Formats: sequence, structure tokens, C-alpha cells
Amino acid sequence: IRQKLTHALRLDRALRFVWSAGPGMTVASLALVLIQGILPLLTLYIMKLIVDAVAVSVTGSTTESSVYQVGLFIALGAGVALITAVCRSIGAYVQEAQSLSVANHISDVLHAKSTAMDLAYYENPKFFDTLRRAQQEGPYRPTRIVNGLTRLGQNSISLAAMVGLLFSFHWVVGMILFAAALPSMLVRMKFSGKMYYWQRMKTSDERKAAYYNWILTGDVYAKEIRLFGLGDLFIQRFSVLKKKLSEERLTIARHRSVADMGAQTAATLAIFGSLFLIAIRTVQGMITLGDMVMYFQAFQRGLGYLRDLLGDFAGLYEDNLFVSNFYEFLDFEPKI
Repeated sequence: IRQKLTHALRLDRALRFVWSAGPGMTVASLALVLIQGILPLLTLYIMKLIVDAVAVSVTGSTTESSVYQVGLFIALGAGVALITAVCRSIGAYVQEAQSLSVANHISDVLHAKSTAMDLAYYENPKFFDTLRRAQQEGPYRPTRIVNGLTRLGQNSISLAAMVGLLFSFHWVVGMILFAAALPSMLVRMKFSGKMYYWQRMKTSDERKAAYYNWILTGDVYAKEIRLFGLGDLFIQRFSVLKKKLSEERLTIARHRSVADMGAQTAATLAIFGSLFLIAIRTVQGMITLGDMVMYFQAFQRGLGYLRDLLGDFAGLYEDNLFVSNFYEFLDFEPKI
């Protein structure tokens, strides 16, 4: 667990890359996180007010003031929904701009490092394995780390609001929330590690398959392939190698799907268990109908935020594992 925490929290290098690529976009992203983290709680409270106002009007006499009150609450809810939609659209644009900026910056770093290396490295297969992994992971992993941190902050703010609301209802519901989301995070972290180590072991095979593909589709050896009838030979070698790699990857994916199915089953049972507890309190007259809607939606959203939060943490662990391939390439030093 300590090792996983170390991997997930070792973020300084990625943050420096993203900040140097676009500090303005990074600041804008953080501002949007704060706004989007608070809006869900406001939406829930307005929904409670709407349901309670409608319930009072149905059970009592409908007056002009009650209709006005319901309309006012609905208008407030629409305003919050519009603000949420605007923030989401702006956030998508900011993330896209930030991703492109970081990818271009990382490409410049890779090219500068490659041209600075001694020629001897270009005769070393280990160097090419490392270069391939860096080219695969470097352009997008640092951005994913920063995006994961922003989502982590946003989900933390929203989750804190939902958990506080649920604990005001009953502490058991708050504890069920955490118990339901934890298995999914553990499954993701376990299989992220498996995929990382599998990819490191299979880098040479991936390069060999890419080499066969280059021979078959490039112009350098097009004449020799046709002159000596080598097409079928290299097609067969490529197919065998890719089939082997695909089968191994699918085996990991199959095991992950089975484990994730168990985690999702536990989460579903927790949701309906909490619904039963909230419904019983409503039938007993301890809370209003609007409270029931608010608490149940708070549990559902809280579970989503917690699942996203733990998923973001598992994603940071995964991204830090894979971005270490990029750092490994940068750590090469010329000897001449």
C-alpha cells in the first residue's frame, strides 16, 4: 500500500511539465474545479424545495403564492443547471487546449533529448525499447495526471458536501457510501499494475510487430518484398505475433471484468439498502418527501463522486506508473 501511495502521489515532474506548457490554462482549470464542486449541492437543495412545495400544494389548497413559489424554485434550478452546463463546456475547451499544448511541449522535449544522445545509444535495443515507451506515454500522460488532479479536487469538494448531508441524516448511510465504492478502486489499481508490467515485458514484441508492419507497408523494401515473394512470410509472422499479444491482453481484460462485476454488485446492493433505510424514515414521518428525494439523490451522487474520487486516485497511480517510462528515457545521459 505504501508503494502504491508513493506512485500515486509522485506528481511533481508531471505538474512542472504541464505548468511550463501552459500556466494560464492550468489556472483556469483550477478555477472551474472550485465552481463545479459546489454546484451539485445547490442543485440538490433546490430539488428538495421544489418537492416540498409541490407536496404542500397537493395536500393543501393550491394558491397563487404556492404556484409562484414552485415556479421560482424551478427557475432557480434552471439557472443552476445552465451555469453547470456553461462551466462544463468551458472546462472541455480548457482541457482540450491544455492537452494540445502539453503534447506539443513533450514532443519538443523528446526531440531535444533524442538529438542530444550519443550515437552508441542507437545501437542499443534497450534504448529503443525505452524510446518507444516514452513516445507512447509521454505526450498524454502528464496532461492526464493534471486532469486527474483537477477532477480529484472537484470530486472531493462535491463529496464532502454530500457526505456531510448524509451524516446529518444517519452515520450508517455515510459509512455504506464508502464501503460501496472501495472495491472498484482496489480492482482498478490491481489490474493497472498488471497491465503496466505486461507492457514493459512485451515492448520488444510490440517493436518487432511494428517492424514487420513497416516492411509490409513502407516504400523502402517494397521492391524486395515483391521480387522475392516475401509478402506471405512477413504477413504470417506479423499475424502470429499480434495474435499472441492480443490473447495475453484479453486475458488480463477478462480477469479485470470479472473482478469489476463483483465490485459493481456490491455497490448496487449498497444503493438499494440505503434507499430502504431512507424510505422507512419517510414512512415513519421522521423526514419529509422532499428530504427523502434529497437524501437518496445525495447518496447516489455521493457514491458517484466517491467512485470517481477513488477512480481518480487509481488513475493517478496508473498514470504515474506509465509516465515513469517517459522519465526513464529522459534520465538517459550522453557519455561523450
